[in-house]
Amino acid sequence: MGLLETLLIKLGMTAGDMLIERENEKRRQTAVRPQTVPYPEPVKKEKREEKPAEIADGQYKDRNDLEEFVVPEGITRIGRRAFKDCKCLTKITLPSSLKEIDMDAFRGCASLREVIVPEGVTKMGDGVFYDCSALEKAVLPKSMNGSQIGCGLFADCTALEDVTLPDRLTGEFFNVFKKCELLTSMEIPEGVTKIGSFAFEGCTALRSVKIPETVKMIEHRAFPNCTSLKEIYIPDSVRIIDAFDTFRKCIALEKIRLPIGVSFRKKFDEGEGPGSCFWDCDSLRTVVFGDRSFSLKGTLDYDTLNVMYAALGAERNEKAVEYVKENLRDVLGSLVMKEDADTARALLDSMSQPDVPEEDIIEAVDSAGMMGVTGVFDVLCAYAARRGIHIDLGEDLN
Repeated sequence: MGLLETLLIKLGMTAGDMLIERENEKRRQTAVRPQTVPYPEPVKKEKREEKPAEIADGQYKDRNDLEEFVVPEGITRIGRRAFKDCKCLTKITLPSSLKEIDMDAFRGCASLREVIVPEGVTKMGDGVFYDCSALEKAVLPKSMNGSQIGCGLFADCTALEDVTLPDRLTGEFFNVFKKCELLTSMEIPEGVTKIGSFAFEGCTALRSVKIPETVKMIEHRAFPNCTSLKEIYIPDSVRIIDAFDTFRKCIALEKIRLPIGVSFRKKFDEGEGPGSCFWDCDSLRTVVFGDRSFSLKGTLDYDTLNVMYAALGAERNEKAVEYVKENLRDVLGSLVMKEDADTARALLDSMSQPDVPEEDIIEAVDSAGMMGVTGVFDVLCAYAARRGIHIDLGEDLN
């Protein structure tokens, strides 16, 4: 091989090696260089429609195609008037998730026969079952203990016989059972402070009602036309009874217990105290006043009540003595009106002279003289003589 050929072979090999080396270097660089990967676009999730946690206000109102309805689990509130006037609804099933039933929710559901409100419900609005005229049974849960019962909750439920209430409620008992004509007995839960107007109006089958010691007031028209009610015990906690029609036309009422010191409050400038409170209670014959029983002759009015105070005052009952001292002129006037000489004598004998003003004795003597009530007149005159009170007899009595 010549020199030239040898040189050309070496040059070719050098060039080839260089190409191979370059290719290998390129591969090495490619192998170690990080690859750039585009960041994926966020996946857009479709919005899932969550089931509502409530039945909306008026959602099924006036639906006469509903006969039975199961409220789904998960529902926490039934809105106001949600099922109002669903006239054909006979059965409603309420879920354990329920917390609140708003006002008038089932008002006017005239075919609904039974309702059991589940444990967990803590609030019920006004008139929830108002005018459910076929409703026979209702159960409210213990979870409502301490809650206030809604106004008119069962008003005009004329078929209602069986009611279970929580052990304890609060606030007013207003218009709750108006015209529940088949309701025979009721134990008002502890914690209620006021028996409000129309609470039991027209409950014609009601024979007994128990009032707790937490009640402080009984408002007007609370018990009118309770024509089967024979006896009622009003505890010492009650300080005010409205005078206007509170027990009017309780024609079977034979016995009532009243606390000493109770006030008969006029309402709307109407009424005349206990007389109008007990209008048409013609069967009332026994009044237990405090712990003392009195036989009633005639109506229970202010004069009768004052005679009871006088009798208890003569027996040194502290509350009665306090009342007599503050209202002596009226009390003496009532003794004259009722012609009760024995009670007048016992009362005056029990009182100290400073507690019997002369002018009150003189006025009572004048009243007895003008009315010809000789027994009380003689008692008053004898008392005045012992006191040295001058009585101008004139021509009152001979």
